[in-house]
Order: sequence, then structure tokens, then C-alpha cells
Amino acid sequence: MTTAFIFPGQGSQHVGMAKDYFRKYKAIFRELFDEANDVLGFNLKQLCFYGPLDQLTATEVTQPAILTVSVGVLRLFVAEGILPDMVAGHSVGQFAALVAAEVVDFADALKIVRKRGQYMSDVKQLGGMVAVVTANERQIDNILSMCDLYDLDFAAYNSLNQVVFSGSIAKIQNLHNQISGIPGVRVFVVR
Repeated sequence: MTTAFIFPGQGSQHVGMAKDYFRKYKAIFRELFDEANDVLGFNLKQLCFYGPLDQLTATEVTQPAILTVSVGVLRLFVAEGILPDMVAGHSVGQFAALVAAEVVDFADALKIVRKRGQYMSDVKQLGGMVAVVTANERQIDNILSMCDLYDLDFAAYNSLNQVVFSGSIAKIQNLHNQISGIPGVRVFVVR
């Protein structure tokens, strides 16, 4: 049997997260939170367990919190002899997957996601994303060339016939209006 660990992204945070794990598996979670607090320079355990919610959900806190809890659960499974054959993570969860794969150590991953969260918080322009799915690769090539015309950022190359762009709402809407009528092209705007 193959075992995969899949780590969650932002949105899975809540006040009280990991509190029960801490009570039941103190040795693992005390060491984990002590390390996180030392690296981050603030009391992450306090914010995870008791909030307040507005501080916990600040991106620069949420991302280290999700990483820390994910690594705690990882350490618990490993201590119980349950090891992954493969790992994956959604968004910030990819950093927990990197820790699980022993590509990045926990302290470095914390530093990275803290900065990542700070950079994301610093963005002041309202933006969004647009996913474009086409019938064939040639259409994707044509759509990709439009990225510069509409001053959008290339966000993801999901497959040979699906790409995602990000940028301001107005620029995304302009691209959407331009290409949504092309036969064989589907456009999904995310805000």
C-alpha cells in the first residue's frame, strides 16, 4: 500500500488549532511550538490556541501556524511509525510537504512562510486570478502571448491546455472579455 500525506493551505486555520494535540502529545507539540516561537520571535502557540482570530488570520501569522501544525501532525505520524511514500501540499501546504520530504528543515520553512505571508500582506492592490482552459496547445500558446498585452502575471501552468494568470481585477476582466468568446476556450475568474 502507498501512503501519501497531503498538507492543507491557508483557510484551514482556526482559534484552538492543535490545542487538543498539544494536550495529548505534549512531548512532540511542546518542542514544536518552542522551536516555532524561537524562530518567529512571537508566541505562535498562544495565537493558535487562544487567538484573537484577527491576529491568527493575518497572513504572516496564519501561514507559519498552518505549517507548524502540519509539521506537528507529521512528527506524530512518524513517531507512530507511519511514514509517507509521497507528499504534497496545497499552497502554503507545499512547505510542510518539503519538510516531510526532508528537502527543507522546519526552521527554514518557518522563515520562508513568514516572509511569504508578509509579502502577501503588503500587496495593497485588489487583484484576482483567471484560469483559462483551451481545446488544444496552440490556443494556449496564443493565450500566453496575451499575458503581456494585458499586463498580467503568469501564475500557473497547470497542464498543456490550462494556464492561470493573476493581476488587477480590471486587467483580468479585460482579458476575460477578450477571450471568453473564442471557440474552444473556457475562462474562470477567481476573486
